[in-house]
Amino acid sequence: MLDIRVPDTYLPRNDKGEIVGGFRKVNFKDKPSMEASFGYGYTDYIVDENPNDIRMNDTDTAIIDLTYPAGKREHSIGLTLKDASGRMIEGASVYVDGILRSFSDFNGASIISNLLPGYHQVEVLKSGHSVSTLLYIERTEASKHIDLTMDVSPPVLSILSPEDETYSADDVSLIFTVNEATSWIGYSLDGQTNVTITGNTTLSDLTDGQHVLIVYAKDAIGNTGASKIVYFNIETHESYEELLEKYNSLRFELSNFQNWAYLSTLTAIVFVATTAYFLLRKPKAKAC
Repeated sequence: MLDIRVPDTYLPRNDKGEIVGGFRKVNFKDKPSMEASFGYGYTDYIVDENPNDIRMNDTDTAIIDLTYPAGKREHSIGLTLKDASGRMIEGASVYVDGILRSFSDFNGASIISNLLPGYHQVEVLKSGHSVSTLLYIERTEASKHIDLTMDVSPPVLSILSPEDETYSADDVSLIFTVNEATSWIGYSLDGQTNVTITGNTTLSDLTDGQHVLIVYAKDAIGNTGASKIVYFNIETHESYEELLEKYNSLRFELSNFQNWAYLSTLTAIVFVATTAYFLLRKPKAKAC
């Protein structure tokens, strides 16, 4: 059996007169549970290992008590919101039980008052990011403080290769680092459409000239970060300066060869002339 107890004075209804609310299977505090709510800011849970039969393990009837707990609207929640680096987040919207109740100040702080004791769902939103928690206020607690951390920081990327230099090959390794787990990584070369990658890769068939490279990454909740722009050059053909240097070197070598050939020829001529001179001067034998 399921025993649902509701306030006597008020049940929220839609424009057709139907009661707004119901119950569903959920996980509450990491256990299979039944959740019931009738839309007026209070929700109750049955914690049951087998919620399909709507029976508690130690009772004949599961009770969902949606009447307001004994107490007055004199309780409050103090909240402090910061990012992953510890910086306080200002201007975030604070919702309690689905109703906008406050905004975080420059210290990331917010106070929500006039709450009844019992369970309250707290959700904080800022620039498309959100964080939420479920808390319980005891009747004996005048206030309760919670610290929430919202990840609003994008991934930080650093390109290790290529560097700002000239490469002689048309294939260059793309090596980078990122400071957190990612849901997507890509790069843009020379302002073209992003290319999705899963990690370090190789940039292939690069044309000669200057190239511009940026690497992007997106974390699990959608924050997108970008690396610094890296400029690098590809020169697979010899440059004018290199060709000029080779030409001058070759000319120097040719000049040396010509000088050597000239000296060799001159030496040979001198040798032949000297040999002929001495041969011609050889005295003739006298006749007997």
